[in-house]
Amino acid sequence: MAKTSTGPAAPRLARDLPLLDGPSLCDETEWSGSQVRGDLSSQLADRVEINSSRLVETSLVGTELYGVRLVDVMVERCDLSGASLQEATLQRVQFTDCRLSAVTLSSSQLHHVRFVDCKMDDANLRMANGDHVAFQRCLLRGADLYASRISSCWLLDSDLSGAELSKADLPGARLHGSTIDDLRGATSLRGAVIDSSQVLPLARSMLPALGVVVDDERNFD
Repeated sequence: MAKTSTGPAAPRLARDLPLLDGPSLCDETEWSGSQVRGDLSSQLADRVEINSSRLVETSLVGTELYGVRLVDVMVERCDLSGASLQEATLQRVQFTDCRLSAVTLSSSQLHHVRFVDCKMDDANLRMANGDHVAFQRCLLRGADLYASRISSCWLLDSDLSGAELSKADLPGARLHGSTIDDLRGATSLRGAVIDSSQVLPLARSMLPALGVVVDDERNFD
């Protein structure tokens, strides 16, 4: 039996991080080795870099951070609803108990990223690329992963109802414990691993995509 890939690597952080006083965002802002708290909603900045830091109970609602780069970052109990992180680069990043409803991460690079207990309904991950990405106990209803390419992907105990997977490439993705009703583009899950309780829900999503009609009437019409 092939060995299962290990999960995402955890962020590399110092135990005690100084609190950043009066954080603000502008183009090319760089935070390193800090703990960040505050309200940074509805701000606009390009090429922000955050390294070896922790964001705690920070609001980034509606904030636009084009090309943001996060390396070794913990994001805890933060609100990023409607935030735009298009073309972001995330490496060894963990989001825990965060609200990311309608967040935009399209065309992003995700390497060793973990989402735990996050609300991510209608999240936009179109054309995201990466490896070692895990979603654990997340709400992903209506999430858009169109044409995303993620190797070593875990979608565990999450709600993927109505998610868009057309043209996605998720080789060996593991979906154990997740709700997978009404998936769009379910045929993109070729090679995925599911548990026995998911067979019927996945079949319901795949048969229409294959043009198969279930009809108990026997006739020659």
